[in-house]
Amino acid sequence: MVKKTRTESNADYMTMLKGHESLRYWELLEVVKKLNEANIPVMLVKGAIDLAVPENRPPGFPPREMGDLDLLVKKCDWYMALDALRSLGYKPLDSYDSDEEPFKVPGQDAFVRENPSGRIDIHFDLNKTPEFIQYIHTDVFWKRGREVTFQGRKAFVPSITDQVWYQLIHVFEYHDDSLAQLASKNGRFPYIVGLSFHHRDKIDWKELQQKTGDYRTGLYLHYLLVGLKLEHDYLPSVEVDSSLFNESARIREWIERAKKMHPILSYAVGRFTILILFRKYGFIRLLNFFFSEKVKPLSSTQLLAKYRLSAFRFLLPFVRILHLERLLILHFYICIQYYIFSIGRSVRKIFVKKHRFLDQLQHEP
Repeated sequence: MVKKTRTESNADYMTMLKGHESLRYWELLEVVKKLNEANIPVMLVKGAIDLAVPENRPPGFPPREMGDLDLLVKKCDWYMALDALRSLGYKPLDSYDSDEEPFKVPGQDAFVRENPSGRIDIHFDLNKTPEFIQYIHTDVFWKRGREVTFQGRKAFVPSITDQVWYQLIHVFEYHDDSLAQLASKNGRFPYIVGLSFHHRDKIDWKELQQKTGDYRTGLYLHYLLVGLKLEHDYLPSVEVDSSLFNESARIREWIERAKKMHPILSYAVGRFTILILFRKYGFIRLLNFFFSEKVKPLSSTQLLAKYRLSAFRFLLPFVRILHLERLLILHFYICIQYYIFSIGRSVRKIFVKKHRFLDQLQHEP
């Protein structure tokens, strides 16, 4: 068997993603048609927008692998929308034989069906849980959203300012992203940069700056500004905080370096970048995060199968501890790598400044 080159493998992957998007699109058509027939207003969120409204997508941006289609309905239509999905053969994820973890949050439900094997995440609230800060006000989304028509179906899409705000919150607050999602060509964050540049004249940048100030998420906006500057040599007309901009540039540099690490560490690199550099997690919060988000939700079947111990169910409590320890060890190894990187970066800056000073002395009359 002839081994494929990296270019050929990448081409196959992109072809697969295009087919994946096509299936998602036909599924979106079916679901939106059903909601239209039931007179239930529906708003498209994240990837579903680009499927229905191609001009929303950054030009030339490659296909993205979407684990689900996100749809927003009004709270008063919630139960009718769930009935509409069930009538199409969808079942709640928590009662379906699936490798994916159950997704049960008030105002958000996940539905799947066997053919096609898609997942629909339906929401009336876009905040992660009631206990979290309420970053997203869906009433504003509905008030400022616009109606679109695609192949005879009708839906709403949020304003571009609301899209960018939700994408930033989704990546840095609600999604413990992998390194690939932060840095790969078709990852989540490169998409946000492309989306923001493509619609730069339609975005209310002052509103975004106000929001990040109100919610103390200025680093998220400045990380986006760094991306816009590096990728497109563009900065919107907003007041730039130099310390946040420099910190964001440092994180960006770390991610570029981390991309070259062994693939087995990419999990820890991505989570470390999000949890520590953006969220400022302390040890206790970190321990709670890994257990509640990455250990507890895994079913006993999934966890035992992961470590090839399915025949030894009595070992489950020990396997959960083992899994938690594994996550923490990976995480702290990356912590050490990051601090070595930071020290090296600081030393390099000192030497660069010293050389610049010496050069200036040599050229003085």
